[in-house]
Amino acid sequence: MTRGSGLGLNPADLRLGAVILTVALLAWAPLGWRLAGAPPDTDFQRKVFVVTTPEGAVALPADRDACYVVTGSLGKTVVEVVDGRARIAASPCPEPACHAGWVDRPGERRVCLPNRVVVEMVTRSDGKAAPGGGSDSETYDAETH
Repeated sequence: MTRGSGLGLNPADLRLGAVILTVALLAWAPLGWRLAGAPPDTDFQRKVFVVTTPEGAVALPADRDACYVVTGSLGKTVVEVVDGRARIAASPCPEPACHAGWVDRPGERRVCLPNRVVVEMVTRSDGKAAPGGGSDSETYDAETH
């Protein structure tokens, strides 16, 4: 008679089960964080959108859904942030299709040339000001709607 768990499993089967369970838990952990609220130091919270206009640059948080109004050369532009991505939702330029689409990766940008507005995702450094003059503070230089 062999020694085992009483279920007919040998030690190798138990080790294999433990490995499979560990891999499954690690694979599902990011989804659990997303549903329950991300842990405090994730890339999602360190990403910001830098919006550059003729008046200067503004850092917008990627982890807050909102619409921001900034002023370009031709007038007001609406920048929408949803689920960690941003887009130019409305602009007074004659060809809005040129800046269509979402910015959702660091280094990616959308540009409205006639209105001179640029939306770019960057990753801020721990404890340092975000590019474009923004910071980790709760102050943003744009109208929120």
